[in-house]
This record gives sequence, C-alpha cells and structure tokens, in this order.
Amino acid sequence: LQPDVIRNLVLMKYTCKSSVALVVQLARQSALTLQSIDIDSEQDIDFAGLVQDVDNRYVTYPQLIILKLWGPSHNDEPQRPAFNGAVPFPCLRSLSIGYDYPFGDDTFFRGNAASLECLEVWMDNSTVSMLHRLNVFTPSSHPKMQCVKTGDLDGVLPDTFATAAEAMRFYLSVAPGACVREIKGVLSGAETALAFSPSFGDYSCIQVLSLPFIPLTLWNVVDLIKSLPLLSDLFTKYPSIGELPSGVTLSELPAYMLSTYALIGERFRCWHLVFYRARNLYDIVMCVLLLALACPNFDYAVTDPDDRKPFMKQMEEIIASNEFKQYAPRLQRLLFHGWQGRPTISR
Repeated sequence: LQPDVIRNLVLMKYTCKSSVALVVQLARQSALTLQSIDIDSEQDIDFAGLVQDVDNRYVTYPQLIILKLWGPSHNDEPQRPAFNGAVPFPCLRSLSIGYDYPFGDDTFFRGNAASLECLEVWMDNSTVSMLHRLNVFTPSSHPKMQCVKTGDLDGVLPDTFATAAEAMRFYLSVAPGACVREIKGVLSGAETALAFSPSFGDYSCIQVLSLPFIPLTLWNVVDLIKSLPLLSDLFTKYPSIGELPSGVTLSELPAYMLSTYALIGERFRCWHLVFYRARNLYDIVMCVLLLALACPNFDYAVTDPDDRKPFMKQMEEIIASNEFKQYAPRLQRLLFHGWQGRPTISR
C-alpha cells in the first residue's frame, strides 16, 4: 500500500534507527482515529509535523490517550516552534517525551489538564522557563495526575535555579498530588531528604518514589520515609550507612534503630536497589536489615537477578551474627521474599 492511502489507524508503534518522516505522515492521516502513538527513534523526530500539516493547518487527535515520543528533537534551542491556539491532544492521559521538550510553548499540555494522568518529560532550562511563564502547572491544575517522572536536575543549574534543592522543589511542584514520582539528576542525599520534608511542602500522597542517581545514606532514607507516610516502594542506587549517630557503635546499631525509629513507615514495603559488585555489599545489606527493624512491613529488598544470590548469602550471614541473631524472627521475611525475586509494585 502507498503511505497516502493508509488511514484510520488506532494504534501506532514504531522503533527504528532511520527517518520517521513517513511515520509522522501516517499519524497525521489517522489523527481522527488514533488512540496510541509510540515512536522510538535514534533519528530526529519532527515534532512540529505531528501538530501541523504541510499546508500549515493544525492537526487534532481527538481520541489519542497515549503519546510516547523518544528521539532527538528536530528543533534545537533557541528556535523551538510555538503553536498558539493549537490544541492537538485534548484527551491525552499519558505523555512521555524522551530528550528535551521540543516546543517553545505548552503545545503538548494544552487542553488536557483535566485528563492527563501520567507525565514523563526531560526538562531543560528552556522548558522550565516556559512552564513558569505560562503557569502550566498549579496546585489544582491537573486533578487526575498520578505519575510524574521529571529531570534533569543537573541540566537546569545554575541558569534557572541557584541550587539543586531549588530545582528539586520545582519538580515536586509539578502536580503535587501525584502518588508516583521519579526525579533524575544528581543531588546530595541530605538535600534530597530536606526537599521532601514537610517544611517545604506536603508530599504525603507519594506512594512510589524513584531517585535513581542520588546517593543516599541509611539516615537519608529514614528521613524520606518519615516525611512520606504513604510510601510503599522506593527505587534508589546503592545506599551506604553513612556517619554513625554520636556515641553509637556499629554493633549497637540494631538496638539503636529499633529503639529510636520503631514503627516508622508502616506502609513501606519494598526497597528496589541498584548496586554494583565492586561496592561494599556488606554495607548495603546492613542498611536493608537496619531499615527492616524500623519499618514493620518492609518485606522486599529487590536487586538485579544476577546480584540476588550474593546479596542473599550476605544477608543470611549478617542475620546469623551476634548483633542480629536476636532479631532473626523479625528479619526472616526479607530472606524468604528475597529468594522469591521481584514483587509487583504496591499501587
């Protein structure tokens, strides 16, 4: 079939290293019927071509609910196109954009504040400035938003924010009612824990939190869990124990955790860990076991399948040690579930 006769598509999924110009044309031709568009390309994507045809007429996708576009933007700064008046995606529920946001205005967000539920977008300085200028996100603007994944903390410094903590607080202000959060970028563990504290905002609705590039200590994680009472799943890179509390030795930590932090995070269930074998496996497992003494329903410490065996062997050894053996009944559930593999996300 010739491309110009292919119409009325409902679903579109395209993964390729070559040009996506033909795919953009097919999307426009099926604009009235498409419900899902998923394009993953290593080549430039002509984002403008999705919302404006060759005759400069705006294109609307009235049934589209899922839009995923992963590929380099066809438009580099500072000449990003703006489409005043266009409302291309009025019913969108899920928006996922890899690389930088491609427009100079709120084209992707226009008209769908009431329906958008999930957002994944990489925000550079230009995007952050635009969102501020157009007041795209307000505390009550996106009532159905449940999942927000944003970055880049590093890329917006120092032009837009003086500190990484300020950038973190801006990202948290995007749909503050979302219960699933992922923030990409490097920030200190202490700054991260502080950004989530009640003194900077109410993020108590967060149930799933992913901070994949931020190095956290055990105490940073404790502070996060204390600030987020509904948190059930946490995704982080490998943790460290960090500086010990004054007057407390390593062997005294189990008793200290149980007496100082008992029954925090009663909803906390699963810690998804990313670590490398070159790192201190003993420290990582110690963090897990110490946290389990404080969180009564912490049942899963999830690792990559290739790392599971050494991780679990180390856990067995530490639980059998003099410092932990008296708490073995409380910690057995971690051993049992650890050998079972990856659980389903709680929400």
